Amino acid sequence: MSRRKAITNVLYPFSSEYPTNYIRTYYTLNKELKNIIEGSGYKKVFLKKYQKSLTFLEKLKIRCIAHSNLFEKLLEEDGLYSIRLFGEKNIRILFSFVTINGEAKVILLNVFEEKSKSDYEIGKRIARERKKEIIDIFNDGE
Repeated sequence: MSRRKAITNVLYPFSSEYPTNYIRTYYTLNKELKNIIEGSGYKKVFLKKYQKSLTFLEKLKIRCIAHSNLFEKLLEEDGLYSIRLFGEKNIRILFSFVTINGEAKVILLNVFEEKSKSDYEIGKRIARERKKEIIDIFNDGE
């Protein structure tokens, strides 16, 4: 996979690209998020919470973790964090802080609805795999 295809801009659920060069997503995340939110009856509430969390992430960078009601560092996970979007659905977006071409970035890696502990374990495994994939792509000089 090429660098250009590995990560993309935040698109869903905004009418145009979310205006940031700092926050990027794994290439399938926008579609995965859309599949979870569309038709859930949670879209309007979700959009407010998601925009708020992206704004905090953009402005505060790693200091966003101080807002434990929105963010958490995952225990026993090297460099993985979670955006916690509680409501009718318990949506989690796992992310990591990385450096790409000398620039600090946040990569949103995986999104899932947490219904059980096993959902969280699967979500973390996917996020770890995607983070490794992105790091490998950008370190290989593709």
